[in-house]
Amino acid sequence: MTSSRDPMKPHPWWWDEILEHAATMDDYPACLKQRLPDAVAVLRQELGEIDGRPDLAEDLRLWRVQMNQAAWTRHWLVWLADTLRRLSVRPNYAALQRRLRSPRGFAEATDVVEVAELCDTAGLEVQFDPKVVARGKNRTPDLLVTAPKHADAVFVEVTTLHAPKGLREANGAMDRVHYTLASVLPLLHAGRCDRVPAPAEFPTISDGVARAAQRARESGRVEVLSIPGLLLAGLAREDASEALAVWAQSNGLKPLQFSGPYVETREPWRVVNALREKARQLPEDQSGVVVINNQRVRPDAPFGSDDLGDRAEVMDALRSLPHVLCLVLCAANWSVVTPPGDGRHRPPWSRTAMRQPYELRKFDYEFLLNPAFNRRKPTSVIAHLSREFSRRHQFWAQRRSAAPT
Repeated sequence: MTSSRDPMKPHPWWWDEILEHAATMDDYPACLKQRLPDAVAVLRQELGEIDGRPDLAEDLRLWRVQMNQAAWTRHWLVWLADTLRRLSVRPNYAALQRRLRSPRGFAEATDVVEVAELCDTAGLEVQFDPKVVARGKNRTPDLLVTAPKHADAVFVEVTTLHAPKGLREANGAMDRVHYTLASVLPLLHAGRCDRVPAPAEFPTISDGVARAAQRARESGRVEVLSIPGLLLAGLAREDASEALAVWAQSNGLKPLQFSGPYVETREPWRVVNALREKARQLPEDQSGVVVINNQRVRPDAPFGSDDLGDRAEVMDALRSLPHVLCLVLCAANWSVVTPPGDGRHRPPWSRTAMRQPYELRKFDYEFLLNPAFNRRKPTSVIAHLSREFSRRHQFWAQRRSAAPT
C-alpha cells in the first residue's frame, strides 16, 4: 500500500507506515523489529485498516502508537496481536472484535482484552459478552470466567475512568502556561501557579513572561514575574542557573520546575458511581467482579496516599453489593520499579498485585475485597489467578536481576 500522506507528519499512520518507521529506529531491539511484521499482519486482520481511506474521518484507535515512537508502544502492538490470536478461539470473540473495530468502542475493548489475557494465561476459560438476566432485565457483562473442571464462575465488568472535565480543562490551561514559558527558551525558569488561570488572564501572563524574559536577557540575573494569587515565576539565563536554583529553593520550589495547582477530582464519588453502574450489569445470584482502570489511583503507592484516600466511601458502596466479590482498581505505568512504602499498613480488605504483560509496561492492581459478599466463592478461579500473578512477578524479577547494569 502506498501512502499519500506527508512522511514527516507523525499522525495518522497506516500499518505499512508503522513498519517502515520501525525499520529506521536504531533503538528498537532486533527481536522487536523481527516480530512486528507478523504482529501487524494479525492486527490488520483483527482490527482492519487504520485510516485506510482518505475520504473517511481520522481513525484514532491507535493514537498512542501513532503519536508515541517509544519502543513500548510497539511492544504493545506485538502483545495485542499475540493476545488476540489466542483469544480469537474463545466463545463469542466476534462480539469483542466488533468493539475493537469501532473507533468509539476500541479503548474500553482493549481494557477487556487485558483482563481476558490475564485470565486466559492463568488457565481459565473466558467467554465474551455472556447473556444474563439481572434485576429482571437482559444484561451483557464483559466477561464470564470459569475454572476448568470446576463449577466456579465469575462475571466481570470492565470500565475506564478518564480524566474528568474539570481536570482536562485545568490541564489545557496549564499547557498554555508551559507553552508561554517555553516560548522564551533558551532562558531557564522555575515557578508555580497557585490556581488555574482563567482565559481572560492569559494575555496578562504572556505579557508578563515576555517582559521578565527581556529583563533576564539584559541583566543576567534572576528576574521574577509575580501575579499575586495566580502565578510566581523566575526566569534566568543559563549562566545564572545556580542563582535561579537558590531563588527557587527560597520560595519553596524545585529548581527548573514549574508546578500547577491541585485540582479536586472527587475521585471517591467517581469510583462509587462507576462501581454501582457496572454492578447493575452483573447477575445477582452469581459471583461478580468490577474492574476500574483509573490513572489517578496508585495501587503501588502507600495506602491512602492517592486521590482515592482511605477508600471509606468506596467500601461503603461495595458492602451494599453482596454479589460483588471485589472491586479491582488498575493503573498502568511505563515503569517496572515499585517505590518503597512508608510503613502504613493496608487494611485486611485491600490487597495489591503487579504484573508486566509485555516489555516496559506494568499494571498495578488493588483488590478491594467485599466483606459483605455472600455468594458462592469462586475458590478455583482465585487460585488460578494467584498463581499467575506469582509466576509473572517471579519471571520479571529474574529477568531484571539477570539484565546487565
